[in-house]
Amino acid sequence: MKNKNTALLFASYQARRTKTQKTSFIQHACAAAADAGFMSNVENTKNGARNVVVGDINSASVVYTAHYDTASKSPIPGFIFPKAPILTTLYQIAFALIMLVPSAVVFLLSAFLLPLISIPGSISVLVGILLAAGAFVFCLYWFLCGPAVNNTANSNTSGVATLFEIMEAVPAEYRSKVAFVFFDGSVNGLIGAADFAKSHKHINKKLFLNFDCVGVGDHFVVALTRGAAKFSTAIDAAFASTGKIKTEVVSGANRIPSDHNKFKCAIGVSAFEKTGNSLCLKVKNDDTDTVCSDENIVYAANAGVDLVRFIFDPAAISIPKMASEADDAKEELKAEQPASVASEEPSAVEPEKAEEIVTENSADKETV
Repeated sequence: MKNKNTALLFASYQARRTKTQKTSFIQHACAAAADAGFMSNVENTKNGARNVVVGDINSASVVYTAHYDTASKSPIPGFIFPKAPILTTLYQIAFALIMLVPSAVVFLLSAFLLPLISIPGSISVLVGILLAAGAFVFCLYWFLCGPAVNNTANSNTSGVATLFEIMEAVPAEYRSKVAFVFFDGSVNGLIGAADFAKSHKHINKKLFLNFDCVGVGDHFVVALTRGAAKFSTAIDAAFASTGKIKTEVVSGANRIPSDHNKFKCAIGVSAFEKTGNSLCLKVKNDDTDTVCSDENIVYAANAGVDLVRFIFDPAAISIPKMASEADDAKEELKAEQPASVASEEPSAVEPEKAEEIVTENSADKETV
C-alpha cells in the first residue's frame, strides 16, 4: 500500500471498539485527512455514534464511505452470500437465536435442579425465568460491549484503508466534488449511517460508495441501489475485472448488508471467496482476522478514483479499452501488415454522458 497513514492504521489502530480506541482512531483519521489536504470534522449523532466527515459534504457529489467501528470477540463468524441474500438473512436470524441458547439451558437446568433442593415448583419457575433473563442480558452485553477484537485486517480495516488511499489519490480537479465519511455504530445496527442519512436531508442525489471487507477474496461484488443504476456505465468501467480480480456488478444493495443500504443512491463493494459456483464472505469476529491483500486495496482504491473521473469525464471511459484493443491489434497484425497500418488505433466511441449530480446539504459539525 502506498501511504504511511495506511501502514500506521494496520500497525496501531485495528481495534476500534471502545470509546478510547475510537478516539485514537478519529485523531489518526483526521491527521490522514490533513496530510491529504482535506478538512475534517466529527459529527456526534443522537444515538451516540461519532461519524468522521472529511471534505465538504455539502458541495460533494460523490461520497466515499466505510465503517470504522469493530466488533466484540465472538466464537461465531458471520457469513454473507451475495448471490443468495435470503441465506444471509436466515443466517443472521440464526445468529440472533443462538444468543437464546444459554438462556434456554439455564432455564431448563433451573427447572430440574431447584425442585431437588425443596424449592416449590412455582418459585423454581420464577427463579428459572429470572436466571434465563440474566443469561440473555449477559450474552447481549457481551455482543454489544464485550472485549474488542484486536486484529481486524479485513473487517473492516480494509475498507478504512481504501478510503485513506483514495484521499491521497483523488486528482486535484475532483477534490472539491468528493467527500469521505467513516461511519461509527455499524456493527450495532448501522446506527451511524442511519443517523447521518436522517440529519443530512438533501443527500438523495449524492452517490455513496461504501467499502466493507474488501481485503480477502479475488471476486468483487458491486451492489447497486436503484438510484445508482444511472451511473452503471461509469461503474462498469471503473470496476472492470483485471487479470486476477474478477468483478460482478449486480442490482440489489441488500446483497451486501452494510451502511450503503441507508442511502437511496449508493454502491456497496465487498470482496468474496469463490467455492464452486457460490461466493461467500466469512466475517471473522476473533483475532485470526490478520489477512488483507495489498492488491485488493489497490484495486478498490483505483476503482474508486476512476469512478469519479468517469462520472465527470465520460469520454475517459473509452481510453483504457481503446489502449488495450490497440495493443492487441498491433500484436495480431505485426507479421502481416506494414508498420504504418499496425500502428493505427481504433477510434474511441464516446459513451452516453452521465447525468449531473445536484448536491444540496447541510449539517451541524463539530470541528476537530
